[in-house]
Amino acid sequence: MAGGIGRVFTPLAWARWAVREFGLLGPWLEGAEVLDPTMGDGALLEALVLEALAGGRTAAGLPVGGLFGVEIDEAPAAAFLLRMRTAYGLKVPERNIVVGDFLLLPRERLPVCPILFGNPPWSTFADLPESYKPAVKEKFLAYGLVKSRRSVLLGRSRADIAGLVAAKALAENLRPRGRAVFFLPLSLFSAGGANGEFSHGRPGDAAFSVERVVDLTDRRVFPGVATRYGAALLVRDAGDGGTEAGPDPSPGVVAGRGTGPDAGPEADPDAGRGHRKSPRWEPIPISPASRPRQGINTGGANDIFIFDEKTPAGDGGCLLANRFRSGVLLPEKHLYPLATAANFREEVPIPRKWVFLPYRRDGRPLGFEELRREPPAEAYLSRMKDRLEARKGVFLRSLMRGGRYWALLGVGPYSFGEWKILWEACGRSFWQPKIFPGRWQANQALQCGMSFSDRGECEEVFRRLSDERVEAYLRSFGTAGGMNWAQPGKIQKLLTSCYNPGDGEGAHSFPAEGHRGAGR
Repeated sequence: MAGGIGRVFTPLAWARWAVREFGLLGPWLEGAEVLDPTMGDGALLEALVLEALAGGRTAAGLPVGGLFGVEIDEAPAAAFLLRMRTAYGLKVPERNIVVGDFLLLPRERLPVCPILFGNPPWSTFADLPESYKPAVKEKFLAYGLVKSRRSVLLGRSRADIAGLVAAKALAENLRPRGRAVFFLPLSLFSAGGANGEFSHGRPGDAAFSVERVVDLTDRRVFPGVATRYGAALLVRDAGDGGTEAGPDPSPGVVAGRGTGPDAGPEADPDAGRGHRKSPRWEPIPISPASRPRQGINTGGANDIFIFDEKTPAGDGGCLLANRFRSGVLLPEKHLYPLATAANFREEVPIPRKWVFLPYRRDGRPLGFEELRREPPAEAYLSRMKDRLEARKGVFLRSLMRGGRYWALLGVGPYSFGEWKILWEACGRSFWQPKIFPGRWQANQALQCGMSFSDRGECEEVFRRLSDERVEAYLRSFGTAGGMNWAQPGKIQKLLTSCYNPGDGEGAHSFPAEGHRGAGR
């Protein structure tokens, strides 16, 4: 990886915890090679040595010839070799430690091992230097983490480099039925979003299953890291006769939090154990137009499109205001109530915010001639033209081609359905969908929703989504209270796949009552 982007070195105490928690010491002592594809200062490999010594082994008998690592910078790699010699009297073969960029190293430079043990860089494609992106973009394609070059540039630009490192290592450096233990952002195990393809469990020609994920966010393993993270055990499936690849999108992907580095073996004995499963979930049938989506996104222009005061002004117009501007005259027919957190707690939602949508009901932005027939809207947008044209983002820019600088993200025919199911998708630890009349709109990624033309279909889908097992399913990902609590990709897994062939086929299992999920 370029420079030191995304480096989060593993504290030695937590490296030792992972060795114990996932049972790595025994296989290594019995001759299994271990590879850390992004070793940094070598804490993970050193942890194996320390755990062996703590268990009564002597340094002379340790199989250090089975320790392999890759490090992009020469200094940390050299420091690791020196530390092994001076602190433990161990000579790790220098050829075992490769200095180079793991993502760009050819397959033949590294061994294929039964154990991978790593903590890949925590950054996204968007964080990388421009000169480095072309090479990495090809890797995302090669290991199946994106479906096209275009998708890397659009929503998938937030895809994690950690997922790419793990996918390459699983595909090239792990033997069939081998085990991989990685410290990773938990977003990689979500069904949708920028990392959705990783959760399918098929990097390149390989396949893997998620055996266990321990949520460590609240244990402050990596102070200052904002994202939710944990330690994961992944198992590469055998070629012929192996298990079907891909993590089960049902609950149980994220297991208990496990014990801390100072805890004894008796602590939290149930962490990571399997759970009982209740009757299988039958996917909910929906029409293609009703698939889950995020809300309206202004591309950084909330102050231009969103208002919190609205007063009738006659002739079909309204005066609007927010804390940035007042006295804005706009046609009422292009103003839509925007859901707020309070609305989800009300029996009958009361509008508190409005969003200006200069759109036709077929989901297309107003054309130039149509806008001229709306003088207040045309005058207002003209005043804001410079700000709106300066908005960034590849997808947004593509929508603005042809001069329609008033285009927004997340607006389509579905925005104007007669009925909607909306829910809060971020920062919640409970599942509480609500039916809203069709003019209501969801607010960016904070809320998501489904749109329906038929009230009966809306009410039936709402009834099915109100099943208490849906909340248990969401909690199983360990993202309760975070930004990825109930994003569309997760809800999508509960529906029929008429709009996404091959995704969500068949029935999924849900945890029975009393399941010890990782979510708070």
